Amino acid sequence: MADYIQYPYIDKRVRYFDGEFLKDQDFIDEQKYHIDRQRRLDQFLRVSGICDGLTLKTDTNQVIVTPGTALDSEGRQIILSTDSSPINLSGYQSQEVYLVISYQEEQSDQTTDGGLGSSGARRWHEKPNIQVATLGNVPEDSIVLAKLAIAGNGNVTPDLSVRQYSGVRLPSGNLDSGAITGPTLRSGGNSASSLVVIEGDLSVTGDTTVNGSLSFSSNASGERPLLMEAPSDGNHRGDGTQGATGLVYRVAENPPEGDPIFQVRSEGEAVRFFVEHNGWTGSRSNSAWFGGTERDNYFAGKVGIGINPAEEPLHIHSAVGQGLKIAAADKTSIIKLHVASGDYGFLKLGGSNGDTVLRGGDDHTSSFSGDLSVAGTLTVTGNTTLNNLTIDDSATLSFHNNMREMINLWDQRYGIGIQSHTQYFRTAKNFAWYKDGSHHDNELNAGDGTVQMVIKDGNVGIGTNDPTAKLSIASSTDNRAHDFELKNDQGDTVLLIDAAAGQEAKAVLE
Repeated sequence: MADYIQYPYIDKRVRYFDGEFLKDQDFIDEQKYHIDRQRRLDQFLRVSGICDGLTLKTDTNQVIVTPGTALDSEGRQIILSTDSSPINLSGYQSQEVYLVISYQEEQSDQTTDGGLGSSGARRWHEKPNIQVATLGNVPEDSIVLAKLAIAGNGNVTPDLSVRQYSGVRLPSGNLDSGAITGPTLRSGGNSASSLVVIEGDLSVTGDTTVNGSLSFSSNASGERPLLMEAPSDGNHRGDGTQGATGLVYRVAENPPEGDPIFQVRSEGEAVRFFVEHNGWTGSRSNSAWFGGTERDNYFAGKVGIGINPAEEPLHIHSAVGQGLKIAAADKTSIIKLHVASGDYGFLKLGGSNGDTVLRGGDDHTSSFSGDLSVAGTLTVTGNTTLNNLTIDDSATLSFHNNMREMINLWDQRYGIGIQSHTQYFRTAKNFAWYKDGSHHDNELNAGDGTVQMVIKDGNVGIGTNDPTAKLSIASSTDNRAHDFELKNDQGDTVLLIDAAAGQEAKAVLE
């Protein structure tokens, strides 16, 4: 019995010689060899899809496919020689379905050779199988002709954007997975029939000449084609004038306002250069250019890093624990803006003797750690807390001319201020003047120094830190001329009080 099976590999072809007795299997094997070689060539060097025709004629509840050619993934040619019979769609109203075509062969031309007693099919009819497939259930090795939307009244609306056309495949040698791989070359299909689409990487060694526009795009992600074209009078410079002479990249049509015109993509993420447009893309108000020997980097409008839209000319929005760092080649961080977890933002200025940090706080205040050297005028609006303040001999410390308490030494109960024609000193309890010594936290303690004067509870003490009368004078030594001396306007002494050690005080009126 004859074997008509087309096996995956055919490695023998018929050899004829004079006087050979031939059987039907010899002729079958002859066909199988040539079919194998043709399909192998189409399978490995071409990609499946529509080659020609196979357009649609729609009517109420039906569709007809016109003649054409397609190629499936096994390299089999699918040829429809005449219009197909009407395909009934009445069972798919108010649905969306796929219309697909696939390879199919059947025996035809049955015959009986009279007295010889033999009969059978004299031909194989390669008759395509056209069928309707629900979404997600497209048969393997079939070619999608269209997606059909069938309305409730039977109106049929075809979507031809799903059609994929045949093309050329370049062998890659990667068959580890068993699948045929390699970069492919196709046309842009119904929407861009003159467009060449390359799936895979393209490496060009040598010069490349393109007559017309060169488009780079990914239809799967919906970007608009990016066209590369030669200079022309219609090309715009960044300042809005025409006649640019450089190479021009542009989009075939403007996207919605705010969408990126040009973007640089990476795997999983995208780094985009947004160029806002308002009708055209060449004005100074919506341009950006980068580097060059005669032009600095330029951005029109506001620049947002990590945020969109930007609220300031430069608006940086980073995640917790990140920020902005500016450094030089021979230094560490020169300027660093940072936001730490659970902390407020701070500005760090690096230096050879350590970092200087300006930090924000809960109560809308700022703290500054490190040394601050100001050459010129330093103006402070608001309250300022300082650990140490050093003013050079040639500098002055000035306060605003408002009448208020200028300096708070602890809080507003301890300060120095200005009121109308008056400078005042404020304390919650005592005033004291000491000579020499050092700071001591205890009340009215001269810190190994000498008490010069104390005002305590309305009493004035001279030489004592505990005045018991409105005026208390204590002599620390009996070598002085007098303990108390009162003179008039002419400088004459009118009252002397002396109190030598161990003796009663003596008052002399003159």
